[in-house]
Amino acid sequence: MARRRSAIVEVYQIGEEEGTEGSNRVALANPAIDTMLICIQIYQRKNYEEFRERKYYGGWAAPNIYFLGFAGVVKFGNLRIGGLSGIYKQPDFLKGHFDRPPYNGHTIRSVYHVREYDFHKLMQVEEPVDIFLSHDCPVGITDCGDWKELVREKPDFKQEVQERNLGSKPAAQLLEKLKPPYWFSADLHCKFAARVQHGEDGSVTNFLALDKCLPGRKFLQLVC
Repeated sequence: MARRRSAIVEVYQIGEEEGTEGSNRVALANPAIDTMLICIQIYQRKNYEEFRERKYYGGWAAPNIYFLGFAGVVKFGNLRIGGLSGIYKQPDFLKGHFDRPPYNGHTIRSVYHVREYDFHKLMQVEEPVDIFLSHDCPVGITDCGDWKELVREKPDFKQEVQERNLGSKPAAQLLEKLKPPYWFSADLHCKFAARVQHGEDGSVTNFLALDKCLPGRKFLQLVC
């Protein structure tokens, strides 16, 4: 019997009070090796500044946990997984990576902000990407899901949703360019699903944001 590829998708943030906030992950089981599990992750927040500096292009963060880098694409089996680390803040987007330790009050935050340079690297990707990871959701994604339910759960989002300011504009451009079948984000801090239809070619992106990894929260999704 042929084995099916399975994946455990973990897109989450652990609260700052635990001191470990900072990873979006997708965990993948290799269909050829039942016991093998690998986590692909991006970083977006504090506590990882110096690690990200040392691993700009990605690398192993721990056994079976691979950091995609500031922006990158890796292949696992027959899956191509892309990701963009960091949080979108427009004032820092056009700047280079000027942040270096020892960090001051500004650079301790700006170091994890998305930069145009990394965004443009991903915009050059031509081969299909199966899964994409980002901290921020693409701006406008709420148009493709149940935004009313989202606003009921997160009333503070109402104005941003109405003004189409919730999320990242660079992520929206990457979504339009790459059109991955799956896109996972974490910044909404609640479970939100959307289905994006791309023009006339029939391609669809299934978007999912999950909640923080805390008891009673919706932080885990199985995709088979």
